[in-house]
Amino acid sequence: MIKLNLKEKRFDDKIVLKHLNITISNGEVLHIVGDSGIGKTTLMRILTGIDTDFNGVIVNDYKKMSITFPERVFLGGINLFAEIKVLTNASDEKINTALFKLGLSNSKYKYANQLSTGMKSRASVIRALLAKSEIVFLDEPLLGLDENTKNITKKFITDELNNRSIVYTGEDIFEKDFLQNKIFLE
Repeated sequence: MIKLNLKEKRFDDKIVLKHLNITISNGEVLHIVGDSGIGKTTLMRILTGIDTDFNGVIVNDYKKMSITFPERVFLGGINLFAEIKVLTNASDEKINTALFKLGLSNSKYKYANQLSTGMKSRASVIRALLAKSEIVFLDEPLLGLDENTKNITKKFITDELNNRSIVYTGEDIFEKDFLQNKIFLE
């Protein structure tokens, strides 16, 4: 479980976030919604513990977390298959299946700088969901994807969730009848 009581987050003199009380329980889905530049990624960084420079208190009981960043950060120097293997310790079969499902089988020996934005998005989703985490943070996981690839990626996320908690930004991933909480940042 994560409990955040955020009084205020500033960048210099600009207040970006204020007065947020968030609880994320085991198995819960939280969708952070808001306009571009409103602080969604900043909130994700606070929830993951990457950003600790805020006024408030956070308690995080999760021992293992996985995350995608909108910048699509990769290790570099190794191919996609090797990176997924190193970061997830998933079986070769599981990695190959995930790459196939998300249309990346022909790119598994490419390096990150050889991948398109959409390919990087799908690869990031694979890394995050194949990791043995208790909670998954997906920051703009559908970035750079066409409608068909978005639907395939949404299905992959849903199929691989396995009762873990998930916090995400960007477009809706889950069907309308799927139980999820939403936070609207203004």
